[in-house]
Amino acid sequence: MTATSQHAASGVIGRSDDVCPDFIALLRCARIVDEHRWSNEYSHVALRDRHGRLRLQDGRELRWMLRPGGLGYLESEQGERRFLVHCRH
Repeated sequence: MTATSQHAASGVIGRSDDVCPDFIALLRCARIVDEHRWSNEYSHVALRDRHGRLRLQDGRELRWMLRPGGLGYLESEQGERRFLVHCRH
């Protein structure tokens, strides 16, 4: 599972009405960081998380979470998470 602008732009993500434009914007400019760094080194607005699901063109479904401030994650069907930080951080 990866999250790069190339994947978002190349159509890897299938149709989903549940994917918000702000999350797509994060994917276009995201860096993957480890969970400890994501949890401790970046600020966000508490209690404002948004959640949803998206389906890849190959049929796999991912859960996503977006926090104000440019943080988010993608979670695979197996529970594996990729922690994302907006490139401006």
